[in-house]
Amino acid sequence: MNINLNNTWKRLTMGAATLFLGAAALQAQVNITVQVDMNDLVGSFTTVHAPGSWNGFDAAGAVMTDTDGDNIYEITFNVASGAEQIYKFVLDGSYSNEESVPPACGKLNGFGTYDRAITASSDTTADAVCFSSCSSCASTVTVDVTFLVNMDNQITSSLGAHVAGGFNGFTPTVMDDTDGDDVWSITYNLPAGNIYQYKYLNGDNFGVEEKVDSLCGVDNGFGGFDRIFTVPSSDTTMGPVCFNECSDCVTTCDASMPPQNPSSVDPGGSQIVLSWEGIPNSVACQIRANRLTPPGPSPKANIMMPEAQGFNVPKVVVGASTTWDWQVRCACSVSPVVSTGFSELDTFMVPGMPARLAADIEAELFPNPATDRITVQAQAQNAGQVEWTVVDVLGRQSMAGQQHLQEGANTFALDLTGLSNGMYFLRMEHNGTHSVRSFSVER
Repeated sequence: MNINLNNTWKRLTMGAATLFLGAAALQAQVNITVQVDMNDLVGSFTTVHAPGSWNGFDAAGAVMTDTDGDNIYEITFNVASGAEQIYKFVLDGSYSNEESVPPACGKLNGFGTYDRAITASSDTTADAVCFSSCSSCASTVTVDVTFLVNMDNQITSSLGAHVAGGFNGFTPTVMDDTDGDDVWSITYNLPAGNIYQYKYLNGDNFGVEEKVDSLCGVDNGFGGFDRIFTVPSSDTTMGPVCFNECSDCVTTCDASMPPQNPSSVDPGGSQIVLSWEGIPNSVACQIRANRLTPPGPSPKANIMMPEAQGFNVPKVVVGASTTWDWQVRCACSVSPVVSTGFSELDTFMVPGMPARLAADIEAELFPNPATDRITVQAQAQNAGQVEWTVVDVLGRQSMAGQQHLQEGANTFALDLTGLSNGMYFLRMEHNGTHSVRSFSVER
């Protein structure tokens, strides 16, 4: 029996095509036309797009057109009848320039904002809506919203403070400081009821944007937070708020009250975390510590950071199996020094090293205190290469080097001429273990 495989393939192919076309015929298609009115948009743009279900939410596609020049853009899609289509309008092919769809005509999209939605069973042309609005520009009620940001806690960029948000396509726009008080302002005419996310920038790009606190912000999907507000039904002023903060700037520093609630936490890593309630507008803080067991040094650490509220202490610096108490004070000025009193004492304990990490090297340092040179007398259980580092009380490396040790007694010297006066720690790693010894430099 001869089988014509070629004819069989053709029949199968034609049958599959018939089934496919029949199935397609059952799924009716309709045309949906959407329109957006750009007459009231503040700011400039080049192209308008309508990404959505119909094009895989590709912001760079779905380019809308304005053939009659009335600034109302439109686009038509052929979609399945009765299927809900999710979309929104964006500028210049980027979601960073998307509209802020009001909740009244929007659908939550899982990103904390809203998209538009439309379903049609026949060819449909949606009414033209104003960008970021539920209605046409002619019927939209708009109000003046003035934004104020206080830059007192910043060295303001020579380019000035800027604002970027849904109302200007997240394009950094310079603000005004006409009276020179470093409170910058800008006013937008916005549709009442719309919700906008925004933030301030100390300059003209997002590399210098503020870090909005979660207490007054919403997740922006980029690992940070934006400010957010709903446009009221009458003219309003937002702020002033301090750059990076939820309220206005505190411009004075109260030295009469010491830092409160010092606490220490061992998160199980390589550091002890110290924290306290900071002093608003302080310029630096100082930690004073004292080793209780075994009795030992009382180092101080200066933290040159505005409004400092914490410090991480490397365990290798303070030593395993030790107990410390500590307290902190903060300075309103360092020249001259105007500081608070010290906080209450807090205590922390550094756990011991596991037995497998017990050092096979013991060392003594002399003279201690040292001036320009210190001698290390090391007793090694096994020969090997020592990697040594010298760190200060902040854990910053000051010196580093290598030294070969023989089994038994060894002596070598370190040149300290490059170190300033203060307390230091010599850390020696040998055969996978380490030991730490403290010394000070006094001249």
